[in-house]
Amino acid sequence: MYKLKTFLTVAITLIFTVSAAFAVTMSVDELKQLTNGDTGEAMIGAMSGPNVYNDMVFHRTIKFRDATAAVALLDTDTARTLTSSESGTTFLLSATGTTFTLPAVANTGINYRFMINGASDTNNFVVDSAEGDNINGTLTVNNADVVCEDEDQINFVVDGEELGDTVSIMSDGSQWLIMGSDATTAAKITCTDPS
Repeated sequence: MYKLKTFLTVAITLIFTVSAAFAVTMSVDELKQLTNGDTGEAMIGAMSGPNVYNDMVFHRTIKFRDATAAVALLDTDTARTLTSSESGTTFLLSATGTTFTLPAVANTGINYRFMINGASDTNNFVVDSAEGDNINGTLTVNNADVVCEDEDQINFVVDGEELGDTVSIMSDGSQWLIMGSDATTAAKITCTDPS
């Protein structure tokens, strides 16, 4: 019993001695940095992100745990040519339909999402390839597959669109690939080659 007490005493003394030797002194400012600034919220198991003071361009997918990609509310009466810097944007579509011309397909990895968020009164919403004959993949429309092969355009057809109808598209450097789609009503998202 005496040996056990002696062992425990020595062990506890060693723990306190080692802890004291590695103790760290912090200023108030350093402590604030560890506890998320002035809020006092401790950031356990995570690192704060960097401060970025310039524009950044990403050419791959960025995943967020509890955030969504940028959303563009557009004046949809005007035809628009998209840029590679808008990659990752979700375009919300309503009111008067218009044409969105995709940038050069050579921009590998750029991607866009188009979603109906209100009624369309006139004209289709058209997603148009600048080069033509390079949209490929499968649309899911009313639980049926619609194969698109070397098409020029994807169309959200006016008068039958439903809230949430959506198409996502991405460039692999030589073609536009349909990554996902969903439409409630048959024949209300189509792919066409009008030439």
